[in-house]
Amino acid sequence: MRKSYLTALAVLLVSFTLMGVLAFRFAGVIQKEAPKDYDTKEGVSYLQSLAGGDARAQEDALRATTAGTTAAATTASDGNFRAAFKNTVISGDSLIKALTEYRILDTANVYGEVSASTKHLEENTGKIAAYNPRVIILHYGENALDRKERAPYFIKNYKAAIQNLQKRVPNAAIYVDSIWPVLDKAHKTEPYTVNIDYYNGLLREMCKDIGVTFLDYDPLFRSFTEDYYDPDGIHPKYRFYKEQYLPFLEKEALR
Repeated sequence: MRKSYLTALAVLLVSFTLMGVLAFRFAGVIQKEAPKDYDTKEGVSYLQSLAGGDARAQEDALRATTAGTTAAATTASDGNFRAAFKNTVISGDSLIKALTEYRILDTANVYGEVSASTKHLEENTGKIAAYNPRVIILHYGENALDRKERAPYFIKNYKAAIQNLQKRVPNAAIYVDSIWPVLDKAHKTEPYTVNIDYYNGLLREMCKDIGVTFLDYDPLFRSFTEDYYDPDGIHPKYRFYKEQYLPFLEKEALR
């Protein structure tokens, strides 16, 4: 009897010992895997400041953030000139060639050449017709400036070239740029620039006669409050094309 009692007691002690060991190890595992106790005082303080702060100020801040995001998106959209002019061809002299030199528009949409005359338009009419644009912008005349008595020869050649273009691309809307104004200092190096207004008057009459649209840039240039000219007083700077010329064309020709 005593022997059985001792045996039972031994078994009981061993059982308690094993349970104690297992309990200790289990607690250690839980403690090891428990997440760290992060300091939340800063976050709590921030939430409390929002709850107790000026609601109007918070609303204004939110509006400012939203407005800034919207403005950035609008600017990016409006500045996508390549997409806006994908169905347009602009043909002309060095003032137009700048659009590709500055990498503002694709070469497929711009036919520009330094010192180009109306002969340049004649030579590129086939390429323009093959592209079949919805809108055609023509910019010629700077290199034709001469004595007033020679202006009719320029108009005659320009008119013939445009009429041929009308036959080749009958569904395109054609716009003719006026000759852009220059600064007074340009008259010293390019004396015939004093006749720009006279030539533009003849261009306006020509456009009316053959049914194309004349784009007068004189009011636009007169509205400038910044200097958009290169030092020669003739060629515009890069900013002019993105801030003035292409937005003007979007409004007047791509409506």
